[in-house]
Formats: sequence, structure tokens, C-alpha cells
Amino acid sequence: MSLGYGMSNNDIAAISKNMSSLALENTVNWCFTTDNIRNAIDEILRTTEATGIPNFYINKNEKLHTSSDGQKWKVANDSLNAHYSFKYYGKDQGVTVGSFIDKRHLLFYSTVMSSSIREAAYVIDGLMENSVVKSEIHSTDTDGYSEVVFGVTHFLSIFSAPRIKRVKHQVLSMFPSGYKIKYKTKGYKILPTHVINILESTTMKY
Repeated sequence: MSLGYGMSNNDIAAISKNMSSLALENTVNWCFTTDNIRNAIDEILRTTEATGIPNFYINKNEKLHTSSDGQKWKVANDSLNAHYSFKYYGKDQGVTVGSFIDKRHLLFYSTVMSSSIREAAYVIDGLMENSVVKSEIHSTDTDGYSEVVFGVTHFLSIFSAPRIKRVKHQVLSMFPSGYKIKYKTKGYKILPTHVINILESTTMKY
């Protein structure tokens, strides 16, 4: 919290009970590694899951649905991730905090990223960085999807289900030679409307 809000260890110790500034500083320096924090989060998730209470939010045999989104935060101090964005921060700089949560309200991953890049670049990280929550369906907004994410999640056996803005204006393409009939046979509700132009390979002469 002190790092996130720009407060010193002394400030946090002053508003905490039975905690000295020296003990807090020693804990931060020797225990707050990235691996330890991730292991602590996983242990909290395992303990919470073991109570059985989170499973009341899902039906039996229902696939586990997860989602992720990014929030914009202003930063007061210098940061390599911070960038200017008048839309979100006015004249200040800020970052994007990406959070991952499942249908049972288990928050299993979060990261801080540059506010100048798309959240899609970190979706696969969030799905693979924990050993407790195994997503089967994952949803994002428009900023969290890309063709690469679709492909990688397919090979991870995760169904990508983004909530795409202006979906009716998107173009769904297909390969030629009767692929539309194959999609109809599979029962697809949304069929492609454009055909990909495949150029014939030519022999290069050197």
C-alpha cells in the first residue's frame, strides 16, 4: 500500500497497530519478492476455494468464466509505466492496472502496465500466471482482445469471449472453397461475409 500510494514505511507504521517502522521495512526488503507475493495470493485463493463458499456462484458442471479489465490511475511519482493521456488524466500521467477475476469473485491476478499500450498484450500472462484458477471461458472488452489472443487461448483450451464494441461493424472473414457451408453445418450463429484473397505462391529467382 505504501508503494502504491506514494507513502513511506513510517507513514504506514504510524497508522497501523503493533507494527514498527523497522519491522515493516525489514519485511518489505526481505519478504516482498514477486514470487512470495504470488505464492501468498495463490494460498489465499486455495484457502478461500476450500471453504466451498465461492462455488455457490456457479452451477454444477458449469464452465469457469473469468474476465479481465484495466483501470486508469494517476501517478504522483515518476514511473517507467506512466504516460500522458488527456482523456483519462488531464495534464497528468497515469498507468493502467489490469485485474483478473473469475465468476466466483476470486481475484487471481493483477499487474501494472503502460497506459499507452493495449491490455490485450497482458491477457495471456494473467491466464497463465496462477496455479489455482483454471479459466475455461475468458471475457475482455475491446481493448483486451486481438487475433493473437484468440489463437493462443484456443491452444490453451480457453474459449475467448470478448465483448467487442460495435460488433456489427466488424468484418468476419473466411478461406475460400466452401468454408461457409462448413460453418453452417457446425451450427455457427454468425457466419463470415468476406473471403480471404489467397495469393498463389510464386517461385523466386535469384
